[in-house]
Amino acid sequence: MAVFPEGSAAYYRYQTGEKGVMAGRIPRTFINDLLARTDIIDLIDVRVPLKKHGKNHQACCPFHNEKTPSFTVSSDKQFYHCFGCGAHGNAIDF
Repeated sequence: MAVFPEGSAAYYRYQTGEKGVMAGRIPRTFINDLLARTDIIDLIDVRVPLKKHGKNHQACCPFHNEKTPSFTVSSDKQFYHCFGCGAHGNAIDF
């Protein structure tokens, strides 16, 4: 029986029977599962205080200096975008 740290990509591959993944690469199924279990609002709000604005959340962008909030986080899409500097991504990118 193989012993892998619980939560590691190797453990995930072992549990799901996923094969053919190159060494050092994280399986896409593992990434998708991680993103599905992560709420981007909770994740970002720990570092950047978010304020509800309609169905999205807004804040001043953590990636550049600004006084007017241009950083938007979508709970529905689980995605962030800054209309000031163009930074964007998902929970893993953040």
